Amino acid sequence: MEPSKKIEWPLKPERWQPPPLIGQALLITTVSPGGSPHVEPTRRLTTLTDDPPLVGLALRESTTAQRHMRKSKDFVVNVVSAEQAALWWAAGNEEHGGLDRVTRLGITLERSKRVSAPRIAECPAHLECVIEDRKPLPGATLFIARVAACLVDGALDRAPSLRERLKRLDPLFWLRYEEDYGCALKAPKRA
Repeated sequence: MEPSKKIEWPLKPERWQPPPLIGQALLITTVSPGGSPHVEPTRRLTTLTDDPPLVGLALRESTTAQRHMRKSKDFVVNVVSAEQAALWWAAGNEEHGGLDRVTRLGITLERSKRVSAPRIAECPAHLECVIEDRKPLPGATLFIARVAACLVDGALDRAPSLRERLKRLDPLFWLRYEEDYGCALKAPKRA
C-alpha cells in the first residue's frame, strides 16, 4: 500500500474528535449526596490498565455527574446499544434535563451490586466503578476509577463466540464532524 498525501484538518474547540476517531456512546449514572439519581451521556471513557481494571473518564467542570462523583466517589458506566441511540441523544438534550430526567427518558434504574450509583436496567452491560484518583485538565477533570463489577445481559454470556457476543451487545459509536452521527460496530475479524 502506497502512502498518500496527507492534509491537515483544522482543530476546532467544539470538535473534540476529528472524523477518523470515534468514541463509544455511554450513559453515566451517578447519585447526589441526597440520593437523587442522575444520567449523563458521555464518550470520553478509556481503558487504562487490565490488572487491576482501571478506566479513565474525562468530564467538564460544569457537569452534574462530576459534582456527584466528587462526593460519592463512584459511578456506573452503562453501555448503550445501537438500538438505544435515541435514548443516548435524548439524555444530552436540555428538555430531558432537571430532576425528572430519569422519568422523561423512560428508563428504569436498578440497584448496583457494589456502588451507590444505580444502573440503567435497559442497557445490555454495566461497569460499576469506584474512583481511585482524579487529575485536573484544562476545563475538565480526569477521574481514574477501578472497575468493581462488570455486569452483562445473560444473552451475551451465553453467546458461543466473541463475534456473537459483540453482535448481541451491539455497541453504539459516536462520530462528530459537521453534524452528529451514530454507527454500530461491524463483526470483528480475526487478525
